[in-house]
Parts: sequence; C-alpha cells; structure tokens
Amino acid sequence: MSHPRGRRTAIKELKLQQYAQVQYHQPSYYEIPVVVISREPPLEKLSAEQYMSAAAVCTRFITHYFRRTTSDFVVTHEGALPLQSWIANFFALTQMRLYIIAGTLVMLNRFRACSRKMPQDTAGFEVFFVASQLSHKFIEESSFGAKSWSQAVQSAIAPARIVQLEIHALKVLQWRVALELKELKEIGRLKFGISFKFRNEGFM
Repeated sequence: MSHPRGRRTAIKELKLQQYAQVQYHQPSYYEIPVVVISREPPLEKLSAEQYMSAAAVCTRFITHYFRRTTSDFVVTHEGALPLQSWIANFFALTQMRLYIIAGTLVMLNRFRACSRKMPQDTAGFEVFFVASQLSHKFIEESSFGAKSWSQAVQSAIAPARIVQLEIHALKVLQWRVALELKELKEIGRLKFGISFKFRNEGFM
C-alpha cells in the first residue's frame, strides 16, 4: 500500500513537469515584462531570440496591412536582415516592454484609419518604427534621442530621418498619441492571446 504523503508528492511533481512542458511550448513573448513603471530591480535583459515570437506577430501585422510599402528585408549597418529579425533586434536593443509593443500595433491601426497618410516614400518598416517610438514616448517616463533610436534600429534609419518621420506621423495622427487601457487590453488579447493584468503603477 502506497503512503498518501508519497502519492501526493508524486502527483505534485507530475503537475510541475506538465506545467514546465506547457511553459516550454509557450511563445516567447510570455517572457517579456509587462509592467510599465517598475519599482523593482532591473530584470535580466532579454535576447533577440526571446523577442522573436513578438516580432513574428508584428511582422505579420505590417506585411498584411502595409503590404505595398513593406519589404521582406531591412538594410542595416550589418547588411540586409529579414524584417522579423530586424524587429527582434530592435526590441532587444531597447528592451521593449509588452505594453509598448501592444501600443505600437494600436498606433499602426490609427495610421490605417487616418484620412491623411505618411509620405509615399515612407517604407513599411519606418511606419512600424515611428509607431513604436510614439508608443514608447507615451508610456515610458523617459525615452531616447534620435541618435539612440538610430542605433536601436541598427542604422536602418538615420537620426535626421527619425526626426522627420516623427513630425510627419504627428501630423497624420493629428497628435492623437494617447493610448487607452482598453485599447492595449484588446490588442493584447487579439494579437498576443494575453489578458493584461494592469498594476496601479502610474500608467496614466
């Protein structure tokens, strides 16, 4: 006859193994921190590989809705990179939080809905970048300068061009850059399959 305590321990270990297997198969964007303003010590930096699943969601989004202006590759100082790899590197270099990535997709939806459009020479990856930039600037307490942004995009966009893109974007959006909680929750559910649990840490 087996001991009840030993049986409970075995069941617990089995559940932990099953949980580990589920976690292993989860897309890597589950690892991206979602807290907006953290009062805790900095988390361990995520790699481009860990951002790859989130980059895949964004790549599908812009290639579907901005098909005409979006190329499969982005030219950087290291040569041409696949669009998804470029986005993953961009996220890793900026340690982009999941709220901001969700906000980027919200901004892209606003670009789609606007009657005014970005200049015809604006590439799809540039629209994606400026949407990320505006999302980051609204959510975070501090943001980057043009030179730092240019380094983050691996020199795919020059600093002067970054300033130009932001000016055009603000005109197109008519300065409507405020992000609402319900928008982030909806895009998180639809595109990432995540139910964001917001903490009262001064988001708005």
